[in-house]
This record gives sequence, structure tokens and C-alpha cells, in this order.
Amino acid sequence: MNKTGNLKLFTLTLVLLLSGKSGIANAQDYNYGIVFGSDSDIQEAEYEIEQLAGRLPQYSSLAGLFKKDNEYRSVILFRSEAEAEKNFNIVQQVYSSRQPYKWDLQDCRDWLQNARTEQQIRYYDCP
Repeated sequence: MNKTGNLKLFTLTLVLLLSGKSGIANAQDYNYGIVFGSDSDIQEAEYEIEQLAGRLPQYSSLAGLFKKDNEYRSVILFRSEAEAEKNFNIVQQVYSSRQPYKWDLQDCRDWLQNARTEQQIRYYDCP
């Protein structure tokens, strides 16, 4: 993709994120994630999601925030453990200082039904 295409992708992603409409298409199909950041402040966590578009644009439409244990986790979603495993090294190369890890979304029961908004930022609450 050329610079213009990257800029358009980044702009579209940023508009969707800032408008709170960053829902993931067919989200019920996603069972695993790679956590690439964690913050206690939702705005800092949202910033990590925004930066993903510039660092790993192929994953920006698959990213979301999950709140668990009073931390906002920045997560790239995958359909299966095998798919997460296949992509893990790519994410780890870019975010090695943050020690990314694979996360089974079964740990976040009913996450789709627990969509919330705080400070106009959408996230999924994990009870």
C-alpha cells in the first residue's frame, strides 16, 4: 500500500475510533486475542489502539479495548488460538517491550453483551 493509501486507512480508523463506532464486524466469531498493551487510564489505552493503525495497519480493524481487573487491555482479536499463534510473532516484534500475550476470550464471559462507553470511548467489560 502506498503512502496515500496508508494515510486514508489511518484517517478512517481514527475517525471510527474517535466516533465510538469501532465495532468489530461479526465480533461473535472471535475467540482469542493478543493483548499488546494495558493501562489503568482509558484514554491512554485508546491511544495504544490509535497507534496500532500506524504500526500494524493490517490489525487495526481487529483491535478493541477490554476492561478487566480495573485495567484496559488493548487487544487484537482472532477467530482461533491457531490464528492468534500464527500472528503472535508479528505483534511481538513491534510490541516486545510491552510483553504481548495471547488471551482466551472465554476468560471474558459474554464480552459482546458487555459493551460500554466511558469518556466517549467504547470498550468491553469483563466481569
